[in-house]
Amino acid sequence: MSSFETALQATMAAIPDCLASGCLDAESGLLLATGATDTDLARGLDRLGGAVADLFQGAALSGIGRLLAGPTDGAPRLPEMVVFSDEHLHVFLPLGATSGRVICYVCRKAANVGLVLARARAGVETLARAA
Repeated sequence: MSSFETALQATMAAIPDCLASGCLDAESGLLLATGATDTDLARGLDRLGGAVADLFQGAALSGIGRLLAGPTDGAPRLPEMVVFSDEHLHVFLPLGATSGRVICYVCRKAANVGLVLARARAGVETLARAA
C-alpha cells in the first residue's frame, strides 16, 4: 500500500460514519485510489468516476469555477461539493488548487454534515502532502 493510500485510509477513519473514500481524476473520471468498508461501495466509487468527470468538467460547473476565481489569480478552481442521496452523503473536495484530482468521501446519510466537512477538509490537507 502506498503512502497516499495509507493516508486515504487514515482520513477515512477520522471522518464520522465514513463508508468509502476515493481519489478521482476530475478530467478523465479515473479512480486513482480507493478505500471502502465493503465491496459494493468500492464498485460504486468506480462507477462514480465518470459522473465526477462530467460534473467537474461540465459547462455549468466550470462557469461557476470561473466566477469563484478571484480577480487576483484568475485560475478556475474546482469547487467543494456535498451531495445528499437517499442513503448517503457524498463529499467532493479538490486535492490541491491545481492537481485536477478530487477526493470523494461517502458517509451515512445521518452523519453530522459539519463534522464530516471539517474532518474531510483536514484530511485533504494530509492527502495533499502525501501525494
